[in-house]
Amino acid sequence: MPTPLTAVTPSDPAAARRTRAAAIGVAVTFGLNGVAVASWFARVPAARDALGLGAVEVGLVLLAMSAGA
Repeated sequence: MPTPLTAVTPSDPAAARRTRAAAIGVAVTFGLNGVAVASWFARVPAARDALGLGAVEVGLVLLAMSAGA
């Protein structure tokens, strides 16, 4: 029985492919999420000006977004 710190490689090639596909899917999801958040943060000043919000209102919106996450 392997110890918890020992890496276990699946002997089934199909299982190895599924594991690799899952890892790639997770990496792509995190990458796209990072791009979306970076895009939003770059546009915060334009959104603030377009909506006529002050610094306090923008701060509350950003706080609510992080609390909701």
